[in-house]
Amino acid sequence: MKKLLWMILAILLVGCTDTTSITISFQSNGGEQLVPIIALPNEVISLPTPVKIGHTFDGWQLGSDIFTTEASFASDTTLYARWTKNTYIVTFIDYNSDILSTQSVRYQENATPPTSPNRSGYTFIGWDGSFKNILTNTTLQAIYQEATEGLIFEERDEGYIVTSYEGSATSIAIPSIYNGRDVVAIGVDAFLENKTLVSVHLPESLKDIGNRAFYECTLLSTINIPSSVLRIGRAAFYNCESLISITIPSPLVDESAFHYCSNLKNITLLNTVTTLANSCFYGCSDLVSIYIPSSVTSIDNHLFSWCPSLVNVYTDAENVSNLQAMRDEIELVYLNANFHILALPPQ
Repeated sequence: MKKLLWMILAILLVGCTDTTSITISFQSNGGEQLVPIIALPNEVISLPTPVKIGHTFDGWQLGSDIFTTEASFASDTTLYARWTKNTYIVTFIDYNSDILSTQSVRYQENATPPTSPNRSGYTFIGWDGSFKNILTNTTLQAIYQEATEGLIFEERDEGYIVTSYEGSATSIAIPSIYNGRDVVAIGVDAFLENKTLVSVHLPESLKDIGNRAFYECTLLSTINIPSSVLRIGRAAFYNCESLISITIPSPLVDESAFHYCSNLKNITLLNTVTTLANSCFYGCSDLVSIYIPSSVTSIDNHLFSWCPSLVNVYTDAENVSNLQAMRDEIELVYLNANFHILALPPQ
């Protein structure tokens, strides 16, 4: 009988122990997953330190309380990890290792590059790595391309302009500085009817691309338009039939600027563009769609005439009615019968 009583008591004690244990769970908020801890009520336990790439652990949160190394709890509890994004140093250096900019950037955020540097006889073409989505301390060095021989310059009040080219290279780079002064423009007819030119790199010092600057450069397939360029001149790229893609930041895209660029499929207009002049995309027969930002407040006649593949012109939702009002200026001459002006689709 006594033996039976002891067995019953043991079972009761075990049952009491099981029912009074508590579970401490951990919600790591993107960090490593952790196994819950089983403990007694109010037992002091050591808290784990989780790991999360690019972050520093700040402790476990319960309501307004923060716990770091040890804690005790009276009942089942879930703790939530608090994190701070790590900060990394991004350094931009010149070709000679001179520091151009140093900045602190949080994990997975973007650094802001400094103003494009200048180097006499060269054109700046970018950085030797990405300044976006920073994951660690990073050093980025300026990359330059040596200016092309055979370029002819003429000095003006505001700086030098390129007036012509006497070489035969298929790829050229315009320098940002010549004789100690900025190169500010590509002159009128500078590369008129050049039949060897395939690639051109323009510097950030440039303000203007002159009338007929690259007129009938029929092999030209690659060129950048720097954000510094304020105007793309009349017929600047007239009949550049090898151009397939172009990004345009210039406020003014002048008359017939890309007239008869028949293979131009991708035209990106940045929100710095304000004026699209007469016939500037006339005859871009491979163009299927285009986005016109709400910054564009002036559209002249025949903008997309003889663009038979064009189906959709997109714009910001609030700008659809403005473009509809300018529909006559767009001049729907030989356009696709299903041509529409639509709000930009959700990204």
